[in-house]
Amino acid sequence: MIMPIVKHIAIHESPKKLVEYILNPLKNRDMKYASGIACSTDPEYAYLDLRDTYTRWSKKQFCCPTLSNSKNDVLLCHYIQSFRPDECTPELAHKIGIQWAKRVFGSKRPLVISTHVDRAHTHNHFAISIYDKDGKRWYLNNTTLERCRKVSDKLAREYGLSVIDDRQYRPIQKYAEWLSRKNHTSWKEKIADQIDTLILYENVRSVDDLVEALKNKGYTFSYKKYLSVKPPHGRKGVRTFRLGDGYSLECLEYRIHNKNMEMSQEQVDSYEGEQRDYAMCLREMQMMVYRKQENYHKATYYDLVRLSNMLCFMSENHIQGDNGFKEFLNQADEKYRAAMNRVNDIQHKINFEEKLLSDSGRFLELWNKKGRTPKETQELGKYHVFIDMGLYEDGEVDNHRKRLDDLKEQLLKQNEEVETLKKDRKAAADNYQVYLDLRPEYEKIMERKRTEEEKRQADIERRQYDRETEERYDREMREQHSRNQDTARKER
Repeated sequence: MIMPIVKHIAIHESPKKLVEYILNPLKNRDMKYASGIACSTDPEYAYLDLRDTYTRWSKKQFCCPTLSNSKNDVLLCHYIQSFRPDECTPELAHKIGIQWAKRVFGSKRPLVISTHVDRAHTHNHFAISIYDKDGKRWYLNNTTLERCRKVSDKLAREYGLSVIDDRQYRPIQKYAEWLSRKNHTSWKEKIADQIDTLILYENVRSVDDLVEALKNKGYTFSYKKYLSVKPPHGRKGVRTFRLGDGYSLECLEYRIHNKNMEMSQEQVDSYEGEQRDYAMCLREMQMMVYRKQENYHKATYYDLVRLSNMLCFMSENHIQGDNGFKEFLNQADEKYRAAMNRVNDIQHKINFEEKLLSDSGRFLELWNKKGRTPKETQELGKYHVFIDMGLYEDGEVDNHRKRLDDLKEQLLKQNEEVETLKKDRKAAADNYQVYLDLRPEYEKIMERKRTEEEKRQADIERRQYDRETEERYDREMREQHSRNQDTARKER
């Protein structure tokens, strides 16, 4: 077991409930183990401190999602740091929690720390503002989570707590589920095993086929944004992505399509340059995952999906190497910005035409009026642009109305192009990020392949040397035998 365990949760709604839960006196011995950094430990004031920091920098409401505050907005970061039962006292756990928060988040980001002792295992809860006092934002992602875990592990070592470097659990699973799987008592593991079996059926060629196969086995399900499965005689269901790596919809589609068969060498050889290296890397990772190879590289189905999609993207767009990716991304960004400039230009023309048409009535009224007063003559002078454009001529206003309609139609088409180019730019950026994320693993695999190739070449050279040495020895022995025979004949 890894101790301490750190996981994070993005809070999209009800931040006040989280703060009240974390600072519940019944859980932290009447606030004995509650601390704050740039924030109060009183639940009401802590909520206000966190709310004020968020609203100051985000300019959005600190509440449930509304029209102006979409569901994707993260209001708070919730981190949980759990310790092994009977290994860490509440005092030490709270001390480690404070030091961990300071090392990771500094002293300018409002947060509260509360050590809960109501369970068998002592654990720290953190409610953390996504903005610090200077407006710097914190992002919840795998990179920041890994950083948090490294700091936590380092502190654990400093205080003599147990740490296992090679993580044997899935971060997506709760500890209780990880432990029950380890003891083979998990009902979720049985669902996962059933899915593993059904995926390999020849008639399962899509997620829909898999759902139908599960239905035939007595499972009930909900298949909308997520696939949720309930066992035949179970009390509750579970979303498949919570079963562990390889069970999200994206990974299930990948597994069904590939049927746990790694890319062939012929497919690898169909690529060129760095694309071929990444194809070789994908093949190696597939073998690690499919064949459950014990290796320092802990590949996952999610890694396979990301690498496979990135490789297809590189191949379709003829991208080779980091420079090629950067150039493609810059071109995608330039196309998007150029399209946005065209949108702004068209919008500017539309604004001008709308202003022109709205003022044309007054202009024509003054232009066609006989016996204008000096004040009206002065007012007409403000419309000198209209006079230069000949707006007073018959049908000219109608021409501008038609031009406005044409411009609005152009704007509609141009906005569609902008959306397309925006998606293209995002796809390029996302795939480049995958390229950067997987680069270290790619280099590890390629280094191993180079080492294996060097070893193979050294073995070939050694065998060649041994063969040449043996042949030379045999030749020398034959020559020596021939000389001995010649000497014996001469003596006779």
